[in-house]
Amino acid sequence: MIRRLVAQCRDILTGKCCVLCGQSVTRSHICAACAVELPRIAHACRSCGAPLASQSDAQLGCGRCQRQSPLFAFVVAPMEYAFPVSGMLKALKFHHQQFFAPVLGGFIVNALEGSLGEVDAILPVPLHRWRHFQRGFNQAAEIAKPLARRTGLPLIRNVRRRVATTHQTGLTTAKREANLCDAFVVDGSLSCQFPLIVDDVITTGATIRNLGKVLLAAGAQRAAAVAVARVIRDV
Repeated sequence: MIRRLVAQCRDILTGKCCVLCGQSVTRSHICAACAVELPRIAHACRSCGAPLASQSDAQLGCGRCQRQSPLFAFVVAPMEYAFPVSGMLKALKFHHQQFFAPVLGGFIVNALEGSLGEVDAILPVPLHRWRHFQRGFNQAAEIAKPLARRTGLPLIRNVRRRVATTHQTGLTTAKREANLCDAFVVDGSLSCQFPLIVDDVITTGATIRNLGKVLLAAGAQRAAAVAVARVIRDV
């Protein structure tokens, strides 16, 4: 029994079996049958990542981005925050199942294929040092690793979260914005012109917006953001 469990864990870690169902795979962490069930977002506004109904809508952009200049050059979130992606993210973030990180990071790599343009650095959303100590790792940094390896882009290491903000879960958009006010700071100078923020989930966008504003104020010419998944709210 123990040997079988150890062997299964080894196969998951080495990418020899599907992380969702355990079936053998040859070239991916997820088998073809499970891949079909992934909650992909088919069409989205490039400027903010908001899901849209059709490709023609995506080309025009959402109404909000048409009315005002968007903060980001682009925002990408390829998956809806729904099963099984939501379960994988929770398992990584709260249960230390870090073998999900390369899988989740792979979703980002595939979504950004050929579209990074002049992005010159990667910034995983920072954790406050105490939360990092408690959790033992930064899930955004783990998710960003496959992208950094694939592109060779450097990670920005001098941006930190200086405020130990309360958990964002359950907060309204306004309270999320207030919770994150002045939460991030750049230590010294920013050594890039077009950073890409990497996060696990976009809910209201408050985190990436506040971080993006800090980067632009510190001298970045443009900024972009990517996350594994996006929470889709009823309107």
